[in-house]
Amino acid sequence: MEKLLFIAYNFPPVGGPGVPRNVNFVRHLPSFGFAPYVIAPENPSYYYRDDSDLAEIEKNAKISRTKIFETLVFFKKLYFGLAGFLKKAGSEAAGGGAENLVKPGETGGAAGKEKKETDLYATVIEGGKFFTSLKRAFRDIAFFPDDKNGWIYYVVKEALRLIDGENIGLMHTTSFPYSAHLAGLIVKKLRPRVKWVADFRDPWSTVRREYEPLKAFRKMAWLCEDLVLKNADAVTIVSEPWKEDFVKDHPKISGLGEKIKVITNGFERVDLKDGEIDPAKFSQILASGKLTVNFTGYFYAGLSDVFHVFLNAVSALVKKGLVDPGRIQINLIGQKSDYSERSISDADAGGYCKTWNYVPRRELEYIQRNSTLLLLLTRHDVRGWHTSKLFEYLGAGRPIFAVCNSHDVAGELVRGLSAGSVIDAWDISRIEKEFLDIYRRFIKGEKIEVDSDKAGIEKFTRKNLTEQLAGVYRETLKR
Repeated sequence: MEKLLFIAYNFPPVGGPGVPRNVNFVRHLPSFGFAPYVIAPENPSYYYRDDSDLAEIEKNAKISRTKIFETLVFFKKLYFGLAGFLKKAGSEAAGGGAENLVKPGETGGAAGKEKKETDLYATVIEGGKFFTSLKRAFRDIAFFPDDKNGWIYYVVKEALRLIDGENIGLMHTTSFPYSAHLAGLIVKKLRPRVKWVADFRDPWSTVRREYEPLKAFRKMAWLCEDLVLKNADAVTIVSEPWKEDFVKDHPKISGLGEKIKVITNGFERVDLKDGEIDPAKFSQILASGKLTVNFTGYFYAGLSDVFHVFLNAVSALVKKGLVDPGRIQINLIGQKSDYSERSISDADAGGYCKTWNYVPRRELEYIQRNSTLLLLLTRHDVRGWHTSKLFEYLGAGRPIFAVCNSHDVAGELVRGLSAGSVIDAWDISRIEKEFLDIYRRFIKGEKIEVDSDKAGIEKFTRKNLTEQLAGVYRETLKR
């Protein structure tokens, strides 16, 4: 077998987005002649823990756990420690306890002037254009290219040890985090004989973030992206529009279009054994006698507007008396967030819409397979977004209710595979019409099914996609 160095931060026991692509590549690569040597952090910071696949994966791969300096964790502790110190210092200087602190802009009576001058917490942590700009610049420096930059040194050190000790000639890095690619770039410079495949699950310099970096750091991200694309022997990415963006944004890299191969996300067929999942555990999510609409996965800020439109459409049907709220159950499964809770509150939908924390992969598969509808939400202002949950939905075989940009990759795929309804995120009247039609069929006792293109869907199994990746590896090794 050809030995392969596989560098991935998102790897069990880390759970959540990004993990399935990595873990299933590693699971299936031995079937195609590649022996993975995985480098992953030993003490990662993660929102979710899911080690359900770990025992099986450890049989297929040799896993090296490296140290990592978690930059975000360190600076969070520093920030909140400083905030506490300044709050205490400001209170003491003002001659009172924390309850006497004055918020920025308040006078606070006779002592107001003195308290404003001495409230260091409000000045440094909360207010002021200068300090806000200073914090932004500090964040961009400390977290460049991302908050996993404290892993780069340890990855490079372990990668060189394995390459030299095991005579490895092929390396795979995957982002996010982009720090993995910078580690790969350093390794490539130090061991140029090693062939390098850089896998992009997300764009880099063009990705829209909740907190946009300063212009200088956006340029730095582009320069690093350019170096990775130029020095990698092959590049893989999850959607055709993102490939087009890379080629357009880096016109000076000769042959970049031929170097980049599109390998989409996909789904893994999970063999759920009889009795493995207790249905009673999910009786509130898969409520008997109710039309269950389930969104599974990470709910980030960019989805809030789309979800708001969908939920308000359903709420309008409820208020018109066309839908009985006691016969529907909408669930957001994966992460409770302020964004989703605000939408639920605004739509007065708390009686039939709930949020749930992370559910392990195998249990999530059970929920998806037993849902009436699977709710797909994608940002209407971003092109090329092949969210991994779309492929999980396709694998589950249940009807998809997609509220998205109908002409982008997700909408086109659902429509092309006849896997469900595809509605533009701004078309609230059509959302109401489609949902009401499905609801009425459900109330009549009709089965809510979908006659999808099963052969077309089969192309997106993780094993088939891993075969494509193995083909990229072979071509790269020949160069």
